[in-house]
Amino acid sequence: MRQLADIELFLRQPACFQARSRDGSICRAGEHGIGEAVRYTGKAALPPELACFSAYHTFLEGYSFQRRRRQNFLSLEYVVSGEILLRCGGRAYAAEAGDLFLLRPGAENDWLHPEGSSCEKYGILMRGKWLNLLLERFRLDGVDFVPGAESGAVQSLFARVCRDLREEAAELLGGDAFAVLQMVRRFLDAAPPLPELDRAILDYFDCHFAEPFHPGEVAARFHMSEPTFRRRVVALTGRTPFQQAVRLRMLRAESLLAAGTLRIKEVAAECGYNSAYHFTNEFRRIYGVSPSQYRADHTVLNNSGEKTEEV
Repeated sequence: MRQLADIELFLRQPACFQARSRDGSICRAGEHGIGEAVRYTGKAALPPELACFSAYHTFLEGYSFQRRRRQNFLSLEYVVSGEILLRCGGRAYAAEAGDLFLLRPGAENDWLHPEGSSCEKYGILMRGKWLNLLLERFRLDGVDFVPGAESGAVQSLFARVCRDLREEAAELLGGDAFAVLQMVRRFLDAAPPLPELDRAILDYFDCHFAEPFHPGEVAARFHMSEPTFRRRVVALTGRTPFQQAVRLRMLRAESLLAAGTLRIKEVAAECGYNSAYHFTNEFRRIYGVSPSQYRADHTVLNNSGEKTEEV
């Protein structure tokens, strides 16, 4: 894996086809090569908590480009051989054999395969109301890639997901998705730990995201200037300090809305917003739907088997 300086490379690419769906906006250009793609098409509903819904094994040859905006799923891309270029939010990388990438929900993600090269890769797409919560709990929310992942373990798990999708084994899909996240977490646990200061910064955001945020005061807490603190947070999370605080607020909002037990104004207050109107606008800007609509689509069933309603 190597980081690329030219992020504009992705923005200059053409996008000749565009599809808008519940998965967000996806633009494509060029050919995708050959390979196998499996998507769950069973009549039974996917488990709402967490599910793999698509997996693929492809051999890319020639130019291929995909641009994703406001995707509501997690895409894991594992490179078996060759190289592919990826943009994760504000950072760009060249992924090489053994690299496992996480293209996260809610971010702007692109991947590009240039002319004159070849690449073999696997992919898994997963979604569900537990996804963002698990990414946060596994500390994967700010992770772009896992370098040098164990090839045998990754390919075996991807092959199992493809098998379960082909067999329409809906009851297994949630377990497959959880196993993938656990595997990524294990790879990260084996890596060198974060420096104590970086861990302290991340812990601060985890504990104080719902409080009024003043970057200068937080920077001073860690004995840094505000510009230095900003660069440190961007390097750790791919987001500015304010964007990281908002991201954690939105993760908390998702879980509260899915639980369906609080009014919108109460969810707003729990997430640090004094105004339900401000919270609603922020949520709609990020997810493309209102908090009420999100809750209607994700509400957990109560013991009587009926959806909870706002009072």
